[in-house]
Amino acid sequence: MGVLLALMLLVVSVGVASAESPNGTLSGWVLRSDGTVEALGQAHMGNFEGQGRAVAIAAPADQLGYYLVSDTGDVGSHGTVAELASPLTGMSLAQPVVDATIPTDGGLLLAARDGGVFALGGARFRGSLGSIELDQPVTGIAAAPGGYWLVAADGGVFAFGDAPFLGSLPAVAPGVTLAAPIVDIVATPSGKGYWLLGADGGVFAFGDAPFLGSIPAGNAPSQIDWRRMVASGTNAYVLVGSDLELAGFNVLVGTFGLTGDVVDVAYELSLP
Repeated sequence: MGVLLALMLLVVSVGVASAESPNGTLSGWVLRSDGTVEALGQAHMGNFEGQGRAVAIAAPADQLGYYLVSDTGDVGSHGTVAELASPLTGMSLAQPVVDATIPTDGGLLLAARDGGVFALGGARFRGSLGSIELDQPVTGIAAAPGGYWLVAADGGVFAFGDAPFLGSLPAVAPGVTLAAPIVDIVATPSGKGYWLLGADGGVFAFGDAPFLGSIPAGNAPSQIDWRRMVASGTNAYVLVGSDLELAGFNVLVGTFGLTGDVVDVAYELSLP
C-alpha cells in the first residue's frame, strides 16, 4: 500500500521542505565525469588517475578517505582507506562498471551494466545477473547486512544474499513506462527498505523506506538531470543533480556554489 500511495503522490504533488524543516548539513565528496573530486566539509584526498572513465566514489563511514572506480573496474584508494587491488584492471569486461558500494563486511562491491558483480577486499560475492538477459541495464548497487541489491533502469530490483526483495517498479506497475530511467538505489539503515531515484527526480519507496516527496508535479518534466540521493536515516533525503543542484525533502539544505558534471557522490546528511 505504501508503494502504491507513493506512486500516486509522484504524479500529483511535489514534496518539498517546509520552513519548519530542520537545516541539514552535507559533508563528503562529489565525483565529476572528468575524474576530479570536489570536497565539502572534508579534506580533498585526490582525483581519479587510473584506467578508464571514473564512474563511482565510495567512502567507508569509519574512515577518512574514499575509493574511486572506473568503468573498466580500476580502483583508486585515497586517504586512510585500505589499498584494494582490483582483479579487473587490464581485463576486457563484457559491459562497463556503472556503480560501487561498500558492504557491511568491508571491502568494495562493483556492479556492471549487465548485472555482473565483483567483490574486492573483504566483500563477499553473493551472486550476480551476468548470465541473465535483462530488459534494461543495471544502473546501481546498494548493500544490506549480508547481501546487496541491484537496480535496473526500468526499476527492476534484484536481491542477493540476505538482502530481502521488497518490491520493484515492474511488479508494482506492470506495463507502465517510466518518464525517466532509474539511476540510483539507496538502502535504509536497517537493510529492510530502499529508495529508487529516477533521472527526473521521481522517488519510489519500498519496505521501511518512507516516501517524503519527489520532484515531478503532474505532467511537468524536471529540467534537472538528477543523479544521486543522500539520506539521513529514514528522516530526510536530498537529491543531487548533475550540476550539483540540491533538492531537500523534510530537510533544508543550501547550495554548493559549484558546477560540474556529477557522476556520483559520497555524502553524509546530518540533521540537528
